[in-house]
Amino acid sequence: MRLEWRDADLTVTVVDDGRGLPDPIPGPVQGRYGLATMAEHARAAAGSLSVSTAAAGGTVVVLTMPYAGRTA
Repeated sequence: MRLEWRDADLTVTVVDDGRGLPDPIPGPVQGRYGLATMAEHARAAAGSLSVSTAAAGGTVVVLTMPYAGRTA
């Protein structure tokens, strides 16, 4: 897990070394709501969520959210 603060946002990256994701990634059509719900919550807070397969296998989840609380 990695946290990165920039001037106006916070990025949380989580990487694992598991099996990765199926292709295509299951979604609400298949009765799977977890990733879709996470992405919807991120968008509602003016952020974004991306989920992908890591180059060496496993999964990478990146959440970026606006962050105005940091001071220099």
